[in-house]
Amino acid sequence: MLHSPFTATLPLAGLATENPEQFHNARQNFAELLEAGYYQEMDGEAFYLLEITGPQGAVSYGICGLIDTLDYGGADGLIRPHEATLKAREARQKESFLQSTHFIKPVLLTCPAYPALQNKMVNRCQTSQPDLTFLSGEGNHIRLFAIKDPLERAELAALIGNLPTPVAVADGHHRISTARQLATNAATAERFARIPAVLIPADSLVIDSYLCSITDTTLAGETVLGALGEFFTIECVQKAERPEFAGRWLLAKGNRIYNLIVRRSDQRPGTAWFDDVVLPTVFNITDSTSDPRWSATPAGRGVEVMQELAREQPEAWHFLPPPVDMGIFFSYLQKRKIFPPKSTRFLPRIPSGLVVHSL
Repeated sequence: MLHSPFTATLPLAGLATENPEQFHNARQNFAELLEAGYYQEMDGEAFYLLEITGPQGAVSYGICGLIDTLDYGGADGLIRPHEATLKAREARQKESFLQSTHFIKPVLLTCPAYPALQNKMVNRCQTSQPDLTFLSGEGNHIRLFAIKDPLERAELAALIGNLPTPVAVADGHHRISTARQLATNAATAERFARIPAVLIPADSLVIDSYLCSITDTTLAGETVLGALGEFFTIECVQKAERPEFAGRWLLAKGNRIYNLIVRRSDQRPGTAWFDDVVLPTVFNITDSTSDPRWSATPAGRGVEVMQELAREQPEAWHFLPPPVDMGIFFSYLQKRKIFPPKSTRFLPRIPSGLVVHSL
């Protein structure tokens, strides 16, 4: 089964509510917090429902349980990847996992809209008191509900057993990919056979973008703009708005900003087309998963972030694509296609150190 209940380690409820900031760096200092007694292990197996209210008031509902790590992988796996991983990041993740005693950040999964599960989660969260409340570092108010009752767990399990497909990783590709590698190794298979994951149906998620930055001091500005002109109409502007629709991008270089409009339509999503066509033609980047000249930054505040990066790295070319449309996202998955790395940034994020699994 995709999800199964487990005995999680959670922040102490009082501390998480009164002083959540001390948990915001759990990714770096979880061991110290655990040793200091800031966490406790639940007294029995449970599913964990999350009600996440964002800074603007949007509410998302998810369910956390353990997944079989080997269910992940490939276009035909029960759990599909949707984008490629960065090789250097996977190497760091593997080193970190091998030194860890706990899996401190669940993978985020999604599926097409599923009203039956959504209604069950909403009703449960709105009619009972949470076991834990938490304010994440990104400003999300989270209420956690531990579902221990066997009958209620069985009802949730039955709903999960009938998820609409495809089920895909929304966030955490490096974590689940690395865990799968370790689950196939006899020395580490038992520790990484199952890992925690939060499932949030797609109609409760938003797709944001990553900024793509390319550092290449060997290329003159005129040369790059000329080459880009084969693919975009280019307009230097004094003030720019964040692109929201397919075919419109922004580019920043030093103190200049350019509106980019794609010249020719393409069947591929914008980031896939850019990775397949523009990067190799203009920058001679043929593998964005390993080329050190390529990097990605969460778009967040959009144009403001891009301008900050351009000031800090005036030699780099900073591209801001529009967010991937959710319908295009699932259509691409149905075609057994994989996006380039950092094509999407699903929101809300699941914070590190909220629902922890002992390895």
